[in-house]
Amino acid sequence: QQMYSRYIKAMDEKPGEDVAVTSEQLTALKHVLDTGRCPYADFAVFGPHGIRLMKKNACAGAQFDARGVLHDVEIFGPGSVEEWVKSYDCLTTAMIMLGAISRPRLAMYRKHILKLATQFGHGVWHLLYQADVRCRQELMESTKYALQEEHNTAIAQGRISHFDPNLPWDSVWEKVCTNSHWWNEQFERPAFLVLTRTARLDSMVEEDVSIESSRANASTYNGP
Repeated sequence: QQMYSRYIKAMDEKPGEDVAVTSEQLTALKHVLDTGRCPYADFAVFGPHGIRLMKKNACAGAQFDARGVLHDVEIFGPGSVEEWVKSYDCLTTAMIMLGAISRPRLAMYRKHILKLATQFGHGVWHLLYQADVRCRQELMESTKYALQEEHNTAIAQGRISHFDPNLPWDSVWEKVCTNSHWWNEQFERPAFLVLTRTARLDSMVEEDVSIESSRANASTYNGP
């Protein structure tokens, strides 16, 4: 109940069915936060209608080949920025309910990804999603440690620090959006090379991130 009250206070409404999260999703993210780890959510398996998604992924996670041998099957990430938004909005719900990140910081990152998607177009979405995953899975973790170290140094020297150790990920979400050098290296420069036909897209994306190819040609997001 406290979690729902926290969300309603931040959003002025109850979470709708398209952004609601299940108790399993909340529990998993709470455990990650409680153990001090980055609240990364894999959008290949995390998104709206969590119960339906769990059933779908349970069926898609393995399949029999022609010889009757069971093999693991990769579950792909969102094939368009529209699909990404659906999962990210669910992550936003969870983070607000858990009191981990403020609404403005969550909205800031969402706006950042949508801006890049609009500027560069759907043709390099795979590259942008790769950058997003690496940001939320790797950059945010290292950024937290850097901010914590800066905070400890400032306190030891009697200087003011705006980093809140009790709400670390709020500062992290803001910091990564302004790390222009990282985004240029991970996305903007490679995307420019692809769009100018100087390099092939498949030479810029690696095996750590896969998207659902059937949605890869979706149009650029033009939503709110």
